[in-house]
Amino acid sequence: MEEVNAGLPLEFQALGDGRLSVLFGNRLVEFRKDLEFGFANGCGIEEARTNLAAWLETIERVDEETQRGHLGLSTESRFVYAQRRTMAHNVHYVAPERISDEVLWVLGLTGRQFDGRDCSLILKRI
Repeated sequence: MEEVNAGLPLEFQALGDGRLSVLFGNRLVEFRKDLEFGFANGCGIEEARTNLAAWLETIERVDEETQRGHLGLSTESRFVYAQRRTMAHNVHYVAPERISDEVLWVLGLTGRQFDGRDCSLILKRI
């Protein structure tokens, strides 16, 4: 795989104009909740707490930058933030409708109706 990637020009858009959606769940929200619980309950030494909080700040930025890097694979891509309860690593468990919304967008089916049925019903057949 590394050989193949090394042979491609920089900024190569492998998907061309094919749609690409990146749904960013921000898995670090869950880690932050754990950290706050630990702080509130006096877990860990102060130095460890400080180091972990700093690491979370750094990794959150890096995580988003890495996910945004995928947008360069296509000329037609979008970056979508999961909101409220869906801000989790396992977005597909807590809000499967968010995944189906993005799949419908990628397939170009958003807002369309087929035989009077909602697109989400069509997706169940795919």
